[in-house]
Amino acid sequence: MPESASPPAVGRPMPRATRTPLLAPEPIRTELSVSLEAGLEPLRDIRAGEKLRLWLEPGGGAGVFDVAVERGDGTPVGYLEPAISRRIGAALERSRRELWATVVEIGPGPDQFTQPRIAVEFRTPTKPPGGAPFPSAAVPTFRELVPTAAYPHPYPFPFFNPVQSAVFPLRGNGNNIIVSANTSAGKTIAAELLVDDTLARGRKVIYLSPFKALTEERYADWKKRYSDKRLAITTGDYELTPALQEELRSADIVVMTSEMMDSRTRKFESERNEWMRAVGLVVVDEAHILSTPRGDKVEVGLMRFTRFCPQARLMLLSATMSNRDEIGEWITSLNDMPTDVVYKDWRPVKLDVHYVEHREFRNFNGKLDYHRTEEEKIALALELVMLKPAEKFLVFVHTKKTGSRIVAELKKRGVKALYHNGDLDLAGRAAAESSFKNRANGTRVLVSTCTTAWGVNLPARNVVVVGVTRGLKPVDEIDIIQMAGRAGRYGIDEEGHVFLIVPMGSREEWEEIFRRPRPVTSVLNDHGRLVEHVLAEIYTGLVGRLSDVFTWYRRSLGHRQGKRPFSYDDIRKVVEKLISLDMIRIQGDQVAISALGAVSAVMYFPPEDIHAWRMNFNRLFTKGLEDNEHAVAWALADVPSLAMDYLPADFSTLELEWAAILSEHDLRLSRLNVPAALAVHACLMGAKPFAGIGTLAGRFWSDHLRILNALRMIDKSFAKWGREEFWSQLGLRLTRNKKS
Repeated sequence: MPESASPPAVGRPMPRATRTPLLAPEPIRTELSVSLEAGLEPLRDIRAGEKLRLWLEPGGGAGVFDVAVERGDGTPVGYLEPAISRRIGAALERSRRELWATVVEIGPGPDQFTQPRIAVEFRTPTKPPGGAPFPSAAVPTFRELVPTAAYPHPYPFPFFNPVQSAVFPLRGNGNNIIVSANTSAGKTIAAELLVDDTLARGRKVIYLSPFKALTEERYADWKKRYSDKRLAITTGDYELTPALQEELRSADIVVMTSEMMDSRTRKFESERNEWMRAVGLVVVDEAHILSTPRGDKVEVGLMRFTRFCPQARLMLLSATMSNRDEIGEWITSLNDMPTDVVYKDWRPVKLDVHYVEHREFRNFNGKLDYHRTEEEKIALALELVMLKPAEKFLVFVHTKKTGSRIVAELKKRGVKALYHNGDLDLAGRAAAESSFKNRANGTRVLVSTCTTAWGVNLPARNVVVVGVTRGLKPVDEIDIIQMAGRAGRYGIDEEGHVFLIVPMGSREEWEEIFRRPRPVTSVLNDHGRLVEHVLAEIYTGLVGRLSDVFTWYRRSLGHRQGKRPFSYDDIRKVVEKLISLDMIRIQGDQVAISALGAVSAVMYFPPEDIHAWRMNFNRLFTKGLEDNEHAVAWALADVPSLAMDYLPADFSTLELEWAAILSEHDLRLSRLNVPAALAVHACLMGAKPFAGIGTLAGRFWSDHLRILNALRMIDKSFAKWGREEFWSQLGLRLTRNKKS
């Protein structure tokens, strides 16, 4: 960038949150033809006759507009100088923001400028008073895309795109930053700009992502990008061994899943996580996870981290965050740093959303016939894939059974298809992704659960979303928008197509959802979630009195967005729940965690699960059922977190069978925990899980060591069963029976 040029503007400074909005003018009405000459160095390689696209954007003052220029294929080019933009803006402030232009002349610029003179003619159906075209002008560059040539790390493109260029001057200002931009808009590279600056200052970086697949992808990519730095990774699959603790202490960059921030800060003292105090930047990828059922862990983790490490900048990246200013104000309140909000609705690849309506079948009593309706959606998805036999498709499903059906049908029709889901290990996921990325003879259709919806980089010109419900429960609209955003990858496709299969008559509703996505809202206001997190704060020592709960909760996003004030009545309900679960002791205003509560906080299990396991195994041992596989499966599986949202109809017979078996021992299995009991029983017997319980069996097996450790702690510190030999034998039984 020339020394005289000003950096890309990011809005007017504010004491807390600043913003960079985009203009959304009214529809066009009349017609105007304008010729314009502008000296712009980034346009040096433009050819006459080439089509350009111009985007009108408000600048630093009233009546001033910046015009960003792209080629017709979406490649960033540069910006027009404000003097010209002001004249354009005066005519176009009541028109659309996107203009198409054609380069009509290229010639030498004036002597005082090194840039070429480029005359651009563009048309839009509106005109200034009198209808006369604007005069031509030759001007120096004022605002342009930041060139990558001078940047220390080589990138395979000449200029940072509009999103990255807006972030570029914010690298070293010490503020928090929110980047709200479309999928494929280069948010990861924008994050790397701050990562580079942080590492250069000798500070550590933490990167958080919501899914293990995305965390592993970022770790693999950054191992190459930062080959001269030390990286460490921790997800729920990694046991915190002394070797891993040392890796975390010595790493320059720590890559982890979002929940790990909650876990590591919850155990800040016991794990001696002092390395966190050296962190200068936390990057929260897919930050709209705050609004999902797992969002409370991220919210509380950031609240706790900023108490321990208030000097660290926070960077939130999101493609679906309509209330970015509100979120910016919240993170500013966490570490008392101003927050810059960079918002761009620029998208490098055009995205077309097509709504495909499906019928909803009813059975004889008027209730939804789930199976017939699901078959209808599957048939529509298959038809869409077969309509474009030469193109790749990413097909999103909301249940694994639906995904298996689609893959099987595609293979019958000779289509090369693979299934990407949570049951695959790292090697299996990598193989599926690699095959799909192979554009020559790789997989044509990748069917996937939400595992590829959040950030995983897969080239898909077409995306099919098979319905908007999971069972009978609606899928979060943010998840649907995330899935749609996978269509059309920059540098590969000129456009992307989304085929959203929705119930008959709901098209207008979904069109409105895509136009105006719901804001990111905290899920921490739920009393059930508060029980777990208040207990964790009692364990860490941040809450020692009832009044401390107020102090803690006031820092939350939930408090900012709450519909009514958080009261002593709320505290009373949370405290009473914890007392009823034997998690805490209370004396006057003082609260203290019990030995059972410490198991929940340390082992990262919900208090309700720890209480249920304590009660279940107490009955098991009292009745002498340690060798009864059905009873042991019941004791392990009948906990709240393993309950399904609904019981599929094909489990009704199995439900009756288990009820009969357990009733002989005066045991009762909760109806929604039947699939979990079947899955745990399959693990105990070494049997292959049948359809519908494979995921639950996988979850139990991957977590069985942590569960056994929690049960040992319940025994030793609280229940005093003295059953160490039983826990050891149970671990051996599971290991011996494990099927590869």
